[in-house]
Amino acid sequence: MPDHGETIAIIAGGTLGLGLAIAERPVVDGCTKLATAGRRKAEGETTAMGLRQRGAEVVFVPADIGRVEDAVALLAQAADRFGRVTGASGVMFGALVDFDHNAAGAYPE
Repeated sequence: MPDHGETIAIIAGGTLGLGLAIAERPVVDGCTKLATAGRRKAEGETTAMGLRQRGAEVVFVPADIGRVEDAVALLAQAADRFGRVTGASGVMFGALVDFDHNAAGAYPE
């Protein structure tokens, strides 16, 4: 299993179903900082609360990731909250995204 102790992750669509399972996995593997996004605020807040109960610091951002401005807002809020972002997964700009990225720049520290 990977060690996600230093991971600061963004999971777009991480509120229900497969997205929720994807959001839970890094937490199980030790991730303590996570941003999730989804269109349904109530479900997103409930999911964030459940992840917090598992020991993660979680920010939920209501967003429609198909909208560029919402995707940018998600990345900005995550970077503001955690100082950087090291991984993201989800659908952004109409394409599946799964990358290792530092929000301060395109290359890891």
